[in-house]
Amino acid sequence: MSHETELKLSYTPEALARLKQSAEVRRLARGSARPQRLLTIYYDTADGQLAAQKISVRVRQVGQRRILCVKAPGGSLAGLAFRREWETDITGDVPDLAAFPPGTVDTVLNTAWLGPRLAPVFETDFNRIEREVPLSDGGMVRLAMDEGEIRAGDASMAICEVELELAEGGPAALFELAQLLHRTEPAAIGMRTKAARGMELAHGLSPKPTSAVDLNVTAADTAGAAFSHIATACIGQWLGNLDAVLADKDPEGIHQMRVALRRLRSAFRLFREVVTDPEAAVLSAEVRWLAAALGPARDWDVFTEEALGPVARGLGEEESLAPLAQAAASSSAEAHREAVDAVASARHTDLVLALGRWLAGFAETEAAEAATQPVAGFAARSLDRAWKRVRKSGRHLSRLSSEELHALRIEIKRLRYAVEFFAALHDHREVRGFLSGLKGMQDFLGHMNDLDVARRLMDDLVAERRFSGRSYVRGDAGMARAEGLVIGWHAAGLARDRRHLTELWARVLAQEPYWR
Repeated sequence: MSHETELKLSYTPEALARLKQSAEVRRLARGSARPQRLLTIYYDTADGQLAAQKISVRVRQVGQRRILCVKAPGGSLAGLAFRREWETDITGDVPDLAAFPPGTVDTVLNTAWLGPRLAPVFETDFNRIEREVPLSDGGMVRLAMDEGEIRAGDASMAICEVELELAEGGPAALFELAQLLHRTEPAAIGMRTKAARGMELAHGLSPKPTSAVDLNVTAADTAGAAFSHIATACIGQWLGNLDAVLADKDPEGIHQMRVALRRLRSAFRLFREVVTDPEAAVLSAEVRWLAAALGPARDWDVFTEEALGPVARGLGEEESLAPLAQAAASSSAEAHREAVDAVASARHTDLVLALGRWLAGFAETEAAEAATQPVAGFAARSLDRAWKRVRKSGRHLSRLSSEELHALRIEIKRLRYAVEFFAALHDHREVRGFLSGLKGMQDFLGHMNDLDVARRLMDDLVAERRFSGRSYVRGDAGMARAEGLVIGWHAAGLARDRRHLTELWARVLAQEPYWR
């Protein structure tokens, strides 16, 4: 078994052609280019068991050779993928898993059961130009420029990318090389493997949104190591939604990416005594830029589904709501285009590569003295501070203004993230019970915030219509009616809930700080 460490950059055909001829690549690369045509067939069971585990089985034709390869996931770091890989020569195009020595691929596959059930699903056919590039730390990267296509039946998808596979050295230097290539010819981060794209093509699927995964911060970790685990998981969720956002078919992609970005910024804030490098503040600010760029699209999604939707369903044929829905759809489409543009931008790639290089360096050094402290004590102190801020923000609850309730909502959300970050250090029943106690207050404050956002969005629509000289049904009176119906519908529910606000807050205060 070998371990593959790879970073993928996506290009347009024109940009890749320029990169191939660039003086920078000629300066960096060692030796002559090695062009190859690679024809590869990927296999899976009829019910896609390998794809579900993100495992690939393929047979690649290289000249007269047939190379059977099995790949299994092994983690990631800011777009950098770590995989386990097994290769062996076979005769013919049928994947003979028995060709692997015992105790190798059967550690991840039931080879005796799987072998007869494998069938071809799709193929890739591309030309590769491969070079070796020395790294600044003395390591070496295999730089492969691939151009061709993925084919599944009558469907096809272009391949136009650069793969940077780390042969020797550390990931920080690999990110530096990727940054240099990106400055030479702007690229996009490529998150999906050829195998993943081929499976989607074969089955007519779109990229799926990705939620946060459970973290495995252990008592043996230092605070610095815990931050590395947490930040890596947040970035994994962010980039795991990259293709779903770009496809723009499921609004959950933008939502989950924004959740990941908020969690990442919360981690920077929570670990500020550990992460003392000034560059971290710059990176956190860039993460905030991206979250803000996605914000309007998410606001319109929430407005459509959670503010306008229930009213339209409840009132049926109410005439004034149809033009409002139409205008909201138009504004939402524009906001989604802007969100996609932000994620597809060179600035986004700059951010991912800079964050990856910085985090790889941090993981290797953990330079700050505070980073070496045991995580258990750090977690307890951090949770204590977050809990204290929540209780302070909610003091005199009945007299709090909307702005003060919004601040309380933010503090509760930060506490929830901290609880989730350190959850593996504590009994899961206590963690789950504590989060359950926060839920009612979170739901109420979240709904209040959604209503405030809905009111602002509708005010913006009114102003835009008046400025452009257009009008809703019955002019501005129609718009006023539609806005009043939406706000009134939800305000009535909030008024009912607000009577129970003291009770909801009492449940929060009744929580035991289990981490002490």
